[in-house]
Amino acid sequence: MWNRFTAICWLHLIDSLIKPANRWRGNKTDVKRFEKNWRERHVNTMVSPVKARYFLLVSFILLAWMAGSLIFTRPLEESLQKAVIDQLEKPEWNHAFDKVSVRFAGQEAILSGQVTDQAAKDLVESIVAKKIVLRDQNENHNPITCVHNNIIVDNSTLPRPWLIVSSYEGNIRVDGILRDPTQKLELIDAVTAKFPSAIHNNQCVIELKALPCKDWQNTLASLPDFKKLAENQSGNAARFAAASTGNGQWKVFPYDSSNSDIANYLADAGVNLDLVAFALNSLRTTPTTPTTEQPK
Repeated sequence: MWNRFTAICWLHLIDSLIKPANRWRGNKTDVKRFEKNWRERHVNTMVSPVKARYFLLVSFILLAWMAGSLIFTRPLEESLQKAVIDQLEKPEWNHAFDKVSVRFAGQEAILSGQVTDQAAKDLVESIVAKKIVLRDQNENHNPITCVHNNIIVDNSTLPRPWLIVSSYEGNIRVDGILRDPTQKLELIDAVTAKFPSAIHNNQCVIELKALPCKDWQNTLASLPDFKKLAENQSGNAARFAAASTGNGQWKVFPYDSSNSDIANYLADAGVNLDLVAFALNSLRTTPTTPTTEQPK
């Protein structure tokens, strides 16, 4: 009896010890899952501060760079822009770059605006790339690192050269537009050499912004001989006008040619009827004097 009771007690004791062990074995997977989740949370809590510090450092560097750009780059850009403008406004360029503008992105120059020819566009780029020096810097050092030339070549609005030479009653009158003052003097010399006894009336205008003549030397050389044209002629038949655009050629118009004929011939130079009428005013209105000798 006692032995049986003792055996039953031992069995209960052993069972109470085995069941928890069995329950732990049954929950072994849950324990591993808990351990894994704990480690992940632990790792995350350790990595997140590192990432936060990294992004904070990068953000600080970017802000410092932007602040430095505003503090140091802007004054440099303004100094470079002023230096370029001063260079382009020098009297030696004769206002050729009045319509050119410049701005800076750091030390890179960006040119815009318009000039009258490709040579002027190239010259602006060369000036900016080679001749800009800031105060207190080595004269051989150009702080500009790059030039972006966006200048447009447009000469459509510029005056163009043209000439009308009229011969009437022993007089020679010259009208038109030339760019070079020297060419005006050369034209007067040529007229005087061909017609030394004629009375000369020089109405030619010098326009420094005008386009140059395409072939000035041949224009001078081919000046019509009005004396020869007027041989054996009298009255209005001995009056002539010659027109040229400075391209090396002249066209002679007799007295009875209309102003429209001459204006059409000079249309490419922008000559209108009013200009032709002014140039031929003396030819049209001077009274005929049959006894007056023709130019010699």
